[in-house]
Amino acid sequence: MRIVMRIVAALAFAAATALSTSAALAQDSQIGVFVAPQISTLGLGAEVGYRINDYVGVRGGVNAFSFSRTLDIEDITYDGDLTLKSFGAMADLYPFRGGFHVTGGLRLNYNEADLTGTPSGAFYNVNGTNYPTAAVGRLEGEVDFRRVAPYLGLGWKGSLFSPNLHVGADLGVMFQGKADVSLRATNATVGALLASDIEQARQDIEDEVEDYRFYPVLSVSIGYRF
Repeated sequence: MRIVMRIVAALAFAAATALSTSAALAQDSQIGVFVAPQISTLGLGAEVGYRINDYVGVRGGVNAFSFSRTLDIEDITYDGDLTLKSFGAMADLYPFRGGFHVTGGLRLNYNEADLTGTPSGAFYNVNGTNYPTAAVGRLEGEVDFRRVAPYLGLGWKGSLFSPNLHVGADLGVMFQGKADVSLRATNATVGALLASDIEQARQDIEDEVEDYRFYPVLSVSIGYRF
């Protein structure tokens, strides 16, 4: 919930800033086709768009990035391989004719994580109980989200040094829904008690990633308009 409140506060601040500068932005008409590389919390990417008139534009883009990190969730340490990958189609509304815009759209969302539990010595501690590593094998899990995710945000785009070169920034939220989490032991002879504890560990992962159903999106781009 705290992450959602921070997003709402940032969006409100961006809206207030845009309203206070609307007179200046109204002079910055940017009709035409543009392409732009992008750095974003969704990963590295690029977008192409078309400003149809002073009030409406459309754009599409792709973002991707992958990295690894260690995650401690309850009593288990996981090696996590995290992948960000999504494709977006969005419409921009420019209420003041300038660079400030309100954006809505959809993203094809392939954000996911692969998790591998690491034992403590010769044991896994699963839900407070020590199990020999041989009894568990390996703990393997996956986390993924809703495939089609709505997006809502605010942004600004303006000329930089020349009418054709522009810089843009966007702040919004991708609603990727509740995480789909799986966790399993590779040992084929897992008993009922271990299976129950693994299910509790799976729910612990689910609780840990709950806030990411609202994924914060901050992006910056520098592009060229034709």
